[in-house]
Amino acid sequence: MFKHVLFVGPQYKDHRGGIGAVLATYAASIEGFQFIASFDGNRGKIGNVMVFLRCIIKLSWRLAFRKEIEIIHLHSASKGSFYRKYILFLLAKYLGRRKVIYHLHGGNFHNFYDSSSGRVKRAINHIFSKADSIVCLSNSWSKYLGETFNSPKLAVVNNPVSLGNSSDHQHEKTNSRLHLLFLGLINENKGIFDLLTAIVNEKNFFEGKIVLSIGGSGDVEKLEKFIKEKGIDSIVKFKGWVDGQEKEVILSACDVLILPSYYEGLPVCILEAMNHGKAIIATTVGGIPEIVTNNENGFLFTPGDTKTLTSLLKMLTTDPELVKRLGDASLEKVKPYLINNVIKQLEVIYKSIA
Repeated sequence: MFKHVLFVGPQYKDHRGGIGAVLATYAASIEGFQFIASFDGNRGKIGNVMVFLRCIIKLSWRLAFRKEIEIIHLHSASKGSFYRKYILFLLAKYLGRRKVIYHLHGGNFHNFYDSSSGRVKRAINHIFSKADSIVCLSNSWSKYLGETFNSPKLAVVNNPVSLGNSSDHQHEKTNSRLHLLFLGLINENKGIFDLLTAIVNEKNFFEGKIVLSIGGSGDVEKLEKFIKEKGIDSIVKFKGWVDGQEKEVILSACDVLILPSYYEGLPVCILEAMNHGKAIIATTVGGIPEIVTNNENGFLFTPGDTKTLTSLLKMLTTDPELVKRLGDASLEKVKPYLINNVIKQLEVIYKSIA
């Protein structure tokens, strides 16, 4: 089926985002993967205007001359990402007369819709009513979209993780400290400062017992200032942006992945950590409760509840057997999200609309 499918979304090479991670996994696993970039996170505004114009030209050429391409699979989030994909949707659906799949990523789409103008809401409703399939990342998002847009074309496709990670990097602890890891954008919505506050709340207890590695980009200046002013630089280590082999190594070396976000779709970093056999601490947002179960492969808490987060960290710090049990359960729970299973989900959708 994939020779008939053209993927369109943000550049996945040297990506810095969840959609890029998904597309990179697709590209590495699908023979003859066909793709056009509509955005590049490593470019500025002017550069991305050129990226999008080239995307329109490339898509128009393929629609005109590549008759074997029957399905355009658009990967989208909110705001600018939606506006770009809406233009491409119109081009593919009405000028190119192709089947179009609208694949929604990102955890803030509900707020984007609620705060949009009437004109933008009409565009959103248009794409949800006229796309040949609407793909989302979890059952909770499917419920929201079904209730909000009354679309009968909804399908859930898991975010994928690559095969083999769980056995590629076996980690042996070199000391008794609990290794925590945060991966993601450094801003308030990702909850990183809540995590740091939870550590500050019991700094004397955590000293010498835990180490937190932070991998990401964003408000780095604010992060480094917070760490220094609160005197937790002996506990918290900022690694900068990590990807590729470096990310594999840092995932292997941790014991617990923590994601205290306020909004999420289905975080790839949690799935990657589960595929490495790690315990998870995360919030009860988006599709996270569908992959993390309390006291099975991790623990969940309400966004912003630093008191509960502190308690969870203290509990795991004093119970290494619990950490191991949670990590072992993650390896089992992640199996439906392995790329070979996700490809089967995609094939079912493609065949249903072809």
